Amino acid sequence: PATVESVANFGFRNVKTLRKVVFQEGLKVLGTSAFNGCSALTEIQLPNSLESIGPFAFSDNKFETLILGENVQSLDDWAFAFVDPLKHLVVEGKDLAIPSFFCMSNLETLYLGNGVTTVDGFGYMTSLQHVVLGENVSLSDWAFAGLTNTTFYAVPGTQGYAAAQALVAQLGAQNTLKDYAPLAVDAYASQDTVTERTKVTAAAVGGAGTLEYRFVTVDANGQETELQAYSAVNTVEVPVGETPVTVRAYVRDVTMLEVSGQTVLTLGGSASAFAITKQPENVTAYPNQNAVFT
Repeated sequence: PATVESVANFGFRNVKTLRKVVFQEGLKVLGTSAFNGCSALTEIQLPNSLESIGPFAFSDNKFETLILGENVQSLDDWAFAFVDPLKHLVVEGKDLAIPSFFCMSNLETLYLGNGVTTVDGFGYMTSLQHVVLGENVSLSDWAFAGLTNTTFYAVPGTQGYAAAQALVAQLGAQNTLKDYAPLAVDAYASQDTVTERTKVTAAAVGGAGTLEYRFVTVDANGQETELQAYSAVNTVEVPVGETPVTVRAYVRDVTMLEVSGQTVLTLGGSASAFAITKQPENVTAYPNQNAVFT
């Protein structure tokens, strides 16, 4: 429930039957070894309210993707120790200094948002293939030492881009730097008039690597019903009745960063195509937030 503000040290340690955990907004602290030894845990959803994660919080878990929101201010050096299945880590952060992490042997993608200020270490994590660096980040000499065949992404003209340039020059030619634009998406009906079967298209800009799309309808209580699971297809056909239908489109890139946009379909109504101009400067679409366009 929303009244849970912290998980105590060793709170769920060695609960071998725990498979999925979803926290509501309000959680602020995960204590030492909070989920250590939960060897069946394959999915955990943490709220934006989370501020701190203690050592060994997820050791011996089985989830492959972890998303940390924009209020995380403190991560212990050993916060992700021995989470071997972890492949995708998204960290938005709030004035967050990332320490030298240990024992993350299979991490493939890393997204560091604009709230991350310094990075000390993902050194010698040679499994890393794609790394997005936030606009305000600075890197220690150890930050990504020993990496090979890694593609780095950063927004041109930012401190993060300058840090990435210096890093790639230091690491050598096998590593590359690509210009990055914030991931954003909007949904629109891709036909002139809304009918009983109306096509909705997701138009996305920015991001890193290949994009995938997911579509849901949203009821009056905010509950989602899936129309299409994540795939390369960015158009879905939506049934429309007498009641207006809210359709939400999600898009994620290779780092598993996810953003969404939505449209409302009214039977017989106009459905002009939405035209993207650009994502506004200095505005970033964060995970689980609607994109903003001009």
